[in-house]
Amino acid sequence: MRIIIGMCVVGLIFFGGMIVGVKYVDRPSYQLYIQGNVSEGVVFTDENDQEKVDTFLDLYLHKDPIEGAASVDVGNPDLSILFTSPGRSIDLIESRVWFTDQGAVLGERIGETWRHVQFFSITNSSEDYLRSLINEREEE
Repeated sequence: MRIIIGMCVVGLIFFGGMIVGVKYVDRPSYQLYIQGNVSEGVVFTDENDQEKVDTFLDLYLHKDPIEGAASVDVGNPDLSILFTSPGRSIDLIESRVWFTDQGAVLGERIGETWRHVQFFSITNSSEDYLRSLINEREEE
């Protein structure tokens, strides 16, 4: 009898925790915010756009460093990208993208301001994907 009562108590505790989690934890874990230089920003969340968030992370992880400085206007990017965790109120990635004749350049801030930037190249397919994210939302 004690075993049955103990199992019921444990079950109620776990069930209560699940109900509290479903009711009060409704924010997405990650948000991907992309803004073009002439377009309004678009937001993708892992809750509604998991594939887009995963593809961005894959793109970001497979960038290639550029030696030295890239010939881009740091203050005038074609895209600004912010990857955040709203639940923890923290910015995970802050980057800028410039589309050049030699391909896309991704800049990652490595200090407090954009005076210190590390530059990376991304593949043509990654460049096309970033462009499509902005164009997709503009067409909606």
